[in-house]
Amino acid sequence: MKQVSRRISSALLVLVIAVPGVVNALCTDQTTWTSGYQVPFETELAASIAIVVGEVVAEHKVFETPEDPEAHSVIYTVRSGQVLMGNPLKVFKLREELDSGRYGMARGETHLLFITKWRWKVRGADYVIDPCGNSKRLPEGDEVLARVKKALAKKARAP
Repeated sequence: MKQVSRRISSALLVLVIAVPGVVNALCTDQTTWTSGYQVPFETELAASIAIVVGEVVAEHKVFETPEDPEAHSVIYTVRSGQVLMGNPLKVFKLREELDSGRYGMARGETHLLFITKWRWKVRGADYVIDPCGNSKRLPEGDEVLARVKKALAKKARAP
């Protein structure tokens, strides 16, 4: 059994080395490599530069490699509605890489968005969100929205 486990571990290591970015495409726990990982709520709340409820007003595909029409990203234009934290632009662009761990949105939808900024310039966008985070389409994310409001109110009351 240990030999099989070592082979699987070796195969995962080879996958990580041979195909950079593939492991990050899935939402995997960096410690256990278990898929289905979600950034802990408190961690993302602390790391976000803004949290908003916004409506997707447009989407635009960006083709990175002309010879591969499947290799593209999407730039979503979002109109801020309710700003829960931070000082985001009233209308901003989010870049979403289309990989297996992506956070999908569509025009006309309303989303609760935990916004971050990349450390480097995001081509064609103002912000990004973590596809493995707590951003949610509303009304499905109403429970997370209530949790954000409660956490921010508690933080405001703290000395």
